[in-house]
Amino acid sequence: MMLKMFQNISPIRRKLGEHVERDDNTYKLYFSIATNIYEIAKNVGKVVGGCKERSYEVENAIQILNSYLSTFPREIVEVNGETIFHHNVSTDETSFLQPLHSLLAEMCSQYQFFTIDLLQKTVTDIDLSIPELYYDLENIPDELGIADDVLQSFVLMAQIDSKFWVRNGFEVVAQSFYNKCSLDSSGDLYLNQLGVIIEPSSSRALNNILDRFGLYECFRGFLDLNETDFEEKIGNILMSLLEFFYNLLTYRLPFDSTITFEQFNLITVKALLQYTLCLKPAKYSKISKHFSTYTCFTDLFNEITDYIPPQGVTDYGRYKLKDSEYLKVDPISIMNLYESFDDVQTALFTNIAKIKNKKEEDVVLIPQLHKLNDDDLALFKPIGAMMKTNLFAKFIYKCLSFAVSNDNDVYLQQLLHLLHAIILDDGLYNKDESHGLSAYIDIPVGNMLLSLIEKDDVAKTIAKKASTVLDLLLLKDENVLSSLVDAFGQEHIDAYKKSKLGKSFETKKERTRRLALKRQQKVLKKMGKQQKAFMAKNKKYFSEEESATKTEDKNDKSKGQKDDEPRSCIFH
Repeated sequence: MMLKMFQNISPIRRKLGEHVERDDNTYKLYFSIATNIYEIAKNVGKVVGGCKERSYEVENAIQILNSYLSTFPREIVEVNGETIFHHNVSTDETSFLQPLHSLLAEMCSQYQFFTIDLLQKTVTDIDLSIPELYYDLENIPDELGIADDVLQSFVLMAQIDSKFWVRNGFEVVAQSFYNKCSLDSSGDLYLNQLGVIIEPSSSRALNNILDRFGLYECFRGFLDLNETDFEEKIGNILMSLLEFFYNLLTYRLPFDSTITFEQFNLITVKALLQYTLCLKPAKYSKISKHFSTYTCFTDLFNEITDYIPPQGVTDYGRYKLKDSEYLKVDPISIMNLYESFDDVQTALFTNIAKIKNKKEEDVVLIPQLHKLNDDDLALFKPIGAMMKTNLFAKFIYKCLSFAVSNDNDVYLQQLLHLLHAIILDDGLYNKDESHGLSAYIDIPVGNMLLSLIEKDDVAKTIAKKASTVLDLLLLKDENVLSSLVDAFGQEHIDAYKKSKLGKSFETKKERTRRLALKRQQKVLKKMGKQQKAFMAKNKKYFSEEESATKTEDKNDKSKGQKDDEPRSCIFH
């Protein structure tokens, strides 16, 4: 009941016309109380996470809460023969506060015996004396609707952060930041992941997300990206949408059935520490001030940091992130609560370049996919499958095309990182010669990647990332090369192969042949060194053999000379 009181409380609406004259601070009261309310949800999750065996009480609670949330009124519209939900965040009242959804997310993600089946029954009645639940087997809860309620929070943050709500003043900016850092964005994301997994139609799930971000008509071909209400802010909106898709695909911690609540918490705290220290070294007192409430802090701190001794009389020494940890940090992850994407990305480029002794422009950041066992990976598969459909490939292609033809390309790092993650995710399900990226080959995305690489004013780090993704696509399917030759011509492709970024542009057969030759040369070189070392160690044997060989050669030579003397023939 307490959580229900704060459901959808303190909604906000985008202001049009004149700028707000003064900020309304009443939201502070609601958000300060909401912090405690969300803490209740987290504590329930902690209790549920402690269950060592199946609990029918917990499972009943999940089914009841899910059924209740599915009854919330929602506007429905029809697109392409499918119904999706409709809510225009830029014009309708929207609230960040959804504590009941947070409670459902905590219970589902922390309960070790959770299965999708618990969300596919509608509870109609409860017999408390037994206790027993009664179901409506003909009506399954529409999980996409529950996911849509909290999807609105992501869209609201995107619009506020892009300054589309600039006339509302500072109060909405503060609410957006507070929602990201203090409430439950990862839980909201988890509910959206469940929505995609349970929804049988991937096109319905994708269309619903595009519609909520206000971009459905753009990617269905009815409207150009330059013609939206977002105007020049469209680049920032696309950046937030791509970050949402990226985390939808890569945030897998709640789907790992092998970890406990304590391990889940440990990984989360470790990520916070990594993001705090990746920007620059810090004093222990400053770090411990923010993490002292976590019992695992000391062990984690010792695990991921190195000590930098004092450099002067007034210096007390600082702690830096270990070199190996920089390679595990993902700049777009939803687990980064406080640091900006640009700051983290810059720090990673700088430090990884030093670690690997490279130029920053040659560093390629790798998407981080939490490892799942085969069963958990099978459950997670529909999310990656949605991102390998023709519709999603068209979405990626149009984003690339817009960036190539316009200066509004602030989202390119997110776009390429997402495409990189999609290819890596595909490799988890398709081995050897098979792949599930046919849509990206047919569109074709490879052609647009090459156009981006050769764009005059593109940043070197973006060109390097795009060339890496193009290389990966070609290794998946040789038809990428055929498409490039058809579009650019053989001479152009040959010239690209000779360029700095095209050195590793090769098919799988070419790479296999090159690596085999490289291994052969390495083996021969190693054998040559071993032979020289052996001969140096056993000089006396080789000197005797050499002397004997010379004597033999001398005898052969003298014999040859004797044989060459003219002979007299006697005729009778």
